[in-house]
Amino acid sequence: MGEEARKRKDWRLRIGLALALVLIASPRLPAATLHLVPPSPTADLFVGSVGDTLPKVTVRVLDSGGEPLANVNVGLSEWGEGETALRVLQPTATTDGRGEATFSVVLSGPAGEYSAWAALVDEPAVSVRVPFRALRDHWGFFLIMGVGGGLALFLYGLRLIGRGLERAASGRLRSYLAVMTSSPMRSLAFGMVGTLMVQSSSASTVLLVSFASAGLVTLEQCLGATLGAGVGSTFTVQLISFRIAEYALLAVAVGFALTLSRGRRRRVGGIVLGMGLMFFGLRVMSEAMAPLKGMPAVSDFFAATASDPLPALIVATVFTAIVQASAATIGVVLGLSFQGIVTLDAAIPFVFGANIGTAATAILSSLGADAEGKRVAWAHAAFRAGGVALFLPFLGPFTRLVQATSSDLPRQIANCHTLLNLGTAVLFLPALPLAARLFRAAIPDRESDDEFRPRSLDPRFHEQPTIALAG
Repeated sequence: MGEEARKRKDWRLRIGLALALVLIASPRLPAATLHLVPPSPTADLFVGSVGDTLPKVTVRVLDSGGEPLANVNVGLSEWGEGETALRVLQPTATTDGRGEATFSVVLSGPAGEYSAWAALVDEPAVSVRVPFRALRDHWGFFLIMGVGGGLALFLYGLRLIGRGLERAASGRLRSYLAVMTSSPMRSLAFGMVGTLMVQSSSASTVLLVSFASAGLVTLEQCLGATLGAGVGSTFTVQLISFRIAEYALLAVAVGFALTLSRGRRRRVGGIVLGMGLMFFGLRVMSEAMAPLKGMPAVSDFFAATASDPLPALIVATVFTAIVQASAATIGVVLGLSFQGIVTLDAAIPFVFGANIGTAATAILSSLGADAEGKRVAWAHAAFRAGGVALFLPFLGPFTRLVQATSSDLPRQIANCHTLLNLGTAVLFLPALPLAARLFRAAIPDRESDDEFRPRSLDPRFHEQPTIALAG
């Protein structure tokens, strides 16, 4: 028995020695790493609709020195995390001279986010995650419908809040007008209060244009109020930057219930209902834009915006002029920020553009006004554009200042809007007398103006009953 045991031991040694020689003699893959080749410089997510074929899902194999490895077999799994959603047309590919292996993948599963894994065939431990997103059919239509419907709810909510606050103020609106004196600080305060009442700097500036045309106030009084209107408009943006959209439908229910009562409760109900619709509209917009997160084209666009802010500034200016509310433009940007789609560097140009575009409403309202009303409208536009022009060359330091105000991106965007308008007011407030002289010289009185025409019976006051009745 001892002889047989010794022979078995010798055979084991011989077999082990032979296997060792085979392993030593066989070629081994040098130390390698596997890297995903992203579909764009700013995004590594592969996106398509359900049923689409993504023909260029590429990974790269590099050696320990960072050089590409050719003729290496790479496999890509056909399953994702959770439910099966991917089908790889060729599970294995060989790297080319650049060390790249390319796969064609069909997004066969339901809409959602999935991950596959690419790994070396000879060394499965060397792998890399490949993220995918499958979009629902006609996702673009639902995106437009969600953003458009949410924006409509948002604007209607703003209108309800403005009407409710205005009705709550009732006849005091005329007494507020009396506060406007030659003091720039009082005019600034009036502009802030007026904008808080109507929830729109555009609407409050239109009123100022009408006041000036009717001869109720002077140009100097209105100039301070236009600066105050910009500061007052930041309250709405600050409000919507908080993450309280989950309670929007509760506010809608409570507000609607209060509107069924009478008196002051009915007015308060209108304000609460408007706030609920505003937040719910913001939530609808944000959820509708969720598919854009990580999408290569969108990421590239915002990366380009951060490096060249002028196109985004122009787009935001035009959009704000169309919807006639800077809060709507910034609300869309906040919706993007809630989804992590936009960065602060890319958001700031849109805030600047919204600040300029809101002056378009006042300019349009001044078309039928006399010279004094035109001066107010164009001065308002000059202040908005001038403030942006002064901040734009210092975009880097301004961005760092905004970043220091909060760690939350939506709050940073709201603070950017506030700092911009506060800075504009501080810079231009001491120069109001000079600005008044400049705009009187630039826009002289028309000789054909009828000195005896009725000035207070202005059709633009029809939506402001207390002023219309006083006129």
